[in-house]
Amino acid sequence: MKIALDASFLGATGGIGTYTFELVRSFAQLYNDQEFLLISNKLPESIPQYARQQETYQSRMPELPPKWKQIQTYKRFRQQWWLLTLPKILREHNPAIFHAIDGVSIPSFKKTQPLIVTIHDIIPITNPEFCRYRDVIAAQLLMRHAINKADMIIAVSQYSAGQILAKFPHVQSRLTTIYEGIDHNRFTPAPNRQELAQTLSNRYALFSPHFLLCVATLNPRRNLVRLIRSFSEYIHSVNDSDACLVIAGCRGWKDNEVFQTINQMNLETRVHFLQDVSDNDIVQLNQSALAAINVSLLEGFGFPVLEAMACGTPVICSSTTSLGEIAGDAALCIDPTNQASIVEAMYKIIQDQGIRENLSKQGLERSKDFTWENAAKATFEVYEQFI
Repeated sequence: MKIALDASFLGATGGIGTYTFELVRSFAQLYNDQEFLLISNKLPESIPQYARQQETYQSRMPELPPKWKQIQTYKRFRQQWWLLTLPKILREHNPAIFHAIDGVSIPSFKKTQPLIVTIHDIIPITNPEFCRYRDVIAAQLLMRHAINKADMIIAVSQYSAGQILAKFPHVQSRLTTIYEGIDHNRFTPAPNRQELAQTLSNRYALFSPHFLLCVATLNPRRNLVRLIRSFSEYIHSVNDSDACLVIAGCRGWKDNEVFQTINQMNLETRVHFLQDVSDNDIVQLNQSALAAINVSLLEGFGFPVLEAMACGTPVICSSTTSLGEIAGDAALCIDPTNQASIVEAMYKIIQDQGIRENLSKQGLERSKDFTWENAAKATFEVYEQFI
């Protein structure tokens, strides 16, 4: 029995990259006697999330069991790989099943094996205004094709599953929800939080070691302009001369307004944008932040929320879409469209140590419900339905 996975996004930053890496790592640990075929194609380096893919790919790739094989291709255009190269590989190696991890890369030829697809969100279909115009039509077509052709669809949250069913009610019998996880060996509380915060403050030349952390790619649905305006209102309303805001992530699109807002509000020294942060530094930032904050308007899952919780860092996050579902009662949940709601939460979490300590404990407990071992086992159970 040979199981084929699309591992192209192993070197990508962001949610799909994390999902690919952790699923591969967990499968290698749990099913080392199973035969897996990892198929990958180089991603366009012009996109910031893929700029360091080779370095990240090599650092993430676990030691593979003897029965595992890799096939790496270097087609310039993803469409060429998806239409021609991937079908050829699958015909030649004839795996028992193929799992498309990115939500769209389902082969377009007549099926020769069962096809599994993980759908992280269907934002291009439900909210195309949050996507690049040039990408919307292609993404919609590919997602619809994948959802309609797959033998099983894995959604990563109840919210995402609900969105899929609202648009594609006929797939209910072949839709399941499997929550993603957290690597609790890496994302764990630091014994020296204050010392680590000072170290990172020096490393990144932060305004102070007392920072709110937002891990996000810069794009409109991440609601960063409102976050920055809220932070400005907070520090001026209480005359807070100490706290700063750190945004860690890649440049995305329509992100000029983020930097314009920082300049207009004279926050150049209080708001820091950290680009291309390593996996290890993301862990340390989470371990040392005063609090983590995520005011996204739309998310299919929400890794940053759980990663902060697993580090014992209190969290402010949107109550909407998947974020409220994932956070439960273990975060200060806010209305991401209401600036006053965000400002009030900032005030509570920065000014009240008791609230921070309580949320830290609740978040740690909540994060324990999400493990990659559980996610990998549940995914393998899906495979077993077809082999």
